[in-house]
Amino acid sequence: MYSKALGELGLSPNEAKVYEALLDLGLASIDKLAVQSQVHRRNVYDSVEKLVAKGLASPEFREKKRLFKATNPRRLLMLVREREALVESVLPALEQKFQKAVVEEEAVIYHGFEGVKNYLNDLLEVGEPAYFLAAKGYWLHPKLKYFTPKFDRERVKRGIPMHHLFDEEVKTRCPEILKLELNHYRFIPKEFGSPGLVDFFGDHVYLFHVVEDNPVQFKIVSKPIAESFRTYFRFMWQFAEKGNE
Repeated sequence: MYSKALGELGLSPNEAKVYEALLDLGLASIDKLAVQSQVHRRNVYDSVEKLVAKGLASPEFREKKRLFKATNPRRLLMLVREREALVESVLPALEQKFQKAVVEEEAVIYHGFEGVKNYLNDLLEVGEPAYFLAAKGYWLHPKLKYFTPKFDRERVKRGIPMHHLFDEEVKTRCPEILKLELNHYRFIPKEFGSPGLVDFFGDHVYLFHVVEDNPVQFKIVSKPIAESFRTYFRFMWQFAEKGNE
């Protein structure tokens, strides 16, 4: 009757049947348990021994006969709590293994300004130097005016440097972005400007398609791809117009 529930608590099918038989019979021999549970006698003995080991049954000797009885069913709750305590004790180590085994590559698409906020929070969380290729000062968009200052204060607090290769138009369109702290920048010649841009930090790469009211971001987490973009960036940096260095 309760075999399924007992099975979910860790009892085998035979253990569950024998345990219920013990509850029904009270004190019983192996033979009586075999009849009541409809489990083969040899399997009944094995099941009883396992129930004793789990604290769900106990033996008694009467007239030189070994009999068995069930312990209070509340012992089942104690078993569950013991298993929870065991899980809690090993959980930190298991989580560390999980983090190491997490898929190293990932691809996600974000839409809109909430996606931009996710990207900026991601930059803070990764905490490594950030690179911006074909940058356009998009952080200064009016829809981010309350978010960006708070983000940038936290970036500076965490000591995260930025390396920008700005489109030349930034000089006149939003020169205030050139005043940010921990910000190294140069300029891409006007004839090489483009509507897209690429930002990357750590193993994270963000490709942006800038549409005024609906920015689309393609997020890629891949160490080889991020390293490739850093290599391209260093090459382009050599030939870019100097900014603040």
